[in-house]
Amino acid sequence: MTNAQHLGIVRGLACAVVLVLAATCASAQQATPTRTVALADGRMASTADSRQALKYLASCALDADTTLMAEHGGEYFTFPGGIGLAPDWHARPMTDVEKRWVSACLLARTNRFGIKVEISLRSSFPSIAPGLQLAPNEAAAFPLEDAGFFGNLFAAQRVAFVCGPAHTQAQRASLVAQHRVCALPEADGITTCGMVHVGACTADALQQQGVAYQEVIRVFLPSQPPR
Repeated sequence: MTNAQHLGIVRGLACAVVLVLAATCASAQQATPTRTVALADGRMASTADSRQALKYLASCALDADTTLMAEHGGEYFTFPGGIGLAPDWHARPMTDVEKRWVSACLLARTNRFGIKVEISLRSSFPSIAPGLQLAPNEAAAFPLEDAGFFGNLFAAQRVAFVCGPAHTQAQRASLVAQHRVCALPEADGITTCGMVHVGACTADALQQQGVAYQEVIRVFLPSQPPR
């Protein structure tokens, strides 16, 4: 990937994800990184916003064995990998499928309030990445479905969609108490985080603007906020 492509992606994400990416993943592997790869252009880590974007981009895209490193103005910054949805992103451009997977991950981890919340990330294709494998007892510990997230934050016209169940009043109250409101639709069908709510996660709902999305990440929470 060229310097310009790298820089464009990070700038685009910093602008597109104006809310704070603040969720941690229950099943993300905690491996000790075995390799460090350097960013070719340190300008990608020149601001707090771009470093925030790189932090979550690396965590979603790279696997837990990899750490991304950047140097800017004599300072060194590291961005650990985690989920592994585009593990070769540091060496080549993402494929269209990888862009949609990484976008789903970034959207799923967006928090309206900038508060870190532990979440369970799941997919109909768990073998796509190590970080989507359920840990022992994870399903039982995180039974409340928040929503499914999908889209493409790397496209010229960025799109962000959310789908999910019709929550009961008690479930909605639990989501709000756990600071997870990005999937709650407003009257106009747009969520408070600017995503388009498309209703239940049916095949028809996942067909958007000529793309049949399979790259959907579902988020689950505990039934009640942890004490």
